[in-house]
Amino acid sequence: MRSFLIIVLASLILGCNGRVPESASSTYLNSESELDMPLNPLDSLALVLENLTLNRNSKAIRISDYDTVNLYELDLGYKQILYISEIQCSSCIDQELELAKRYYGLTDLVLLCNYGSLRDLKLYLHLRQVEFSAFMVDNEMSGLFARLTNPTYFKLNNGFKPSSVFFASISTPKRSESYHQIMSGFTF
Repeated sequence: MRSFLIIVLASLILGCNGRVPESASSTYLNSESELDMPLNPLDSLALVLENLTLNRNSKAIRISDYDTVNLYELDLGYKQILYISEIQCSSCIDQELELAKRYYGLTDLVLLCNYGSLRDLKLYLHLRQVEFSAFMVDNEMSGLFARLTNPTYFKLNNGFKPSSVFFASISTPKRSESYHQIMSGFTF
C-alpha cells in the first residue's frame, strides 16, 4: 500500500509540465526568502525519493566496456550520482554535464543513465567528452526514477536510499552551481 501511495503521489507531481520554478530544490538554499517559501512539488518529490529504497540487485551496464554488474557491486558510497534519461531535456543534461566537469573529479561522480539505446547513449557521452563512470540502468532500479523529467543528483546511503536529492534545470543555473559548490566542497 505504501508503494502504491508513493507512486500515486509521484505521478501527480510528475504530471506537471517538467519546468522547474526558480524556487525548486531540496535542502541547499542560502537566501532567507527561499527558506521561508512553502514546499513546491519538486521539494515534495525529493522527499518521496529520499524515502525510496533502490533495488540493489538491479542490473547496470558499464558504458565503457559493456560489462553487466548488479547495482550493489558499484562503488557508489560517498559519490555524487547524476541520473539522466532520454525523456529529460538534452539542453539541461548538457548544462549539468558541463557543471559536473567543473566541480567533480572523475572518481567523485557517477552517471546512472536510462536510455533505450546503449549505442546512442555512448555516442552522446563521447560527443560531450564525458569521462565520468557511466552505467546504463533500467526501470528495475526504481520505476519512479524512470519518470523524472529533470537531471537528478543524489547521494546513496548504505541502505540504498537516495539523499541530498536535487533536480537540475536549465532555467536555474545559479541554483545548480550553488548545489555543486556545497556538494563538492568547493570554496572560493
